[in-house]
Amino acid sequence: MQNCLKCEKLVFLRTCSKSLRSTASSVRTVRRNRSLDGVNEDFEHCPSTNRKGVVGLVQVLRNSNELSSPTAIGLLCVSIILLCLLTGRASAADYSVTVITGNTELVGNIYHFNTELEYNLSPTAKEALQKGIPLTWIVNIKVEQQADFWNTTLQEKKITYQIHNHALLNQYSVKINNDLPLMFATLTGALNSMSKINAIAMINKQFIHQDRSYQIAVKVTFDREALPIPLRPLSYFDSQWALSSGWTVWPLSK
Repeated sequence: MQNCLKCEKLVFLRTCSKSLRSTASSVRTVRRNRSLDGVNEDFEHCPSTNRKGVVGLVQVLRNSNELSSPTAIGLLCVSIILLCLLTGRASAADYSVTVITGNTELVGNIYHFNTELEYNLSPTAKEALQKGIPLTWIVNIKVEQQADFWNTTLQEKKITYQIHNHALLNQYSVKINNDLPLMFATLTGALNSMSKINAIAMINKQFIHQDRSYQIAVKVTFDREALPIPLRPLSYFDSQWALSSGWTVWPLSK
């Protein structure tokens, strides 16, 4: 696993280096010829999907009347580098959290919510975890009254999960909010403990009217700001740290 990650990082660094050299070459070409001819070829090392974006960008700028300005040239080079590096870095694999199921039930006068999640850790996230870096997710659950233009949030709850590898103990801990951590012998066991949220009390039925529509929404957010400071900037651009989910919505069963 470590060798694979090292190879991946090496390839990424080589791509960075090629893109930087290509940018320098493109600047010289534009300054010399006062045109963008030949710039496309400088970026042939980009993946085909990225190269299409580069070609499209070049075509747009070629038809512009501002090509002679140094600012336009600089913006072109920066845009091409970001397109090659950031898009090229994206992985075909999806490491976002999957919200599998969700349902509500009325217990007494209180609506309770149950949901099942699936955490898909990327190789980079697993490597960080093995090195002792804790990973944190925030599960956001909302009860909303539906409207034509803007839903109204009636109740919102957040649950924080933090998983941590303890190498000396050869165990994983899962901390839920401010409770004492739970210990697990395997990573699978730790993730499974985070995957099911059962009977969380959400809202009293007195706030639910029969003539109106309501929904319950769930979103799981990976907390990048909980990472060590050196990792935070990179985590926003690396798809291996895209460990959140989007909003998943169900109607509230009355």
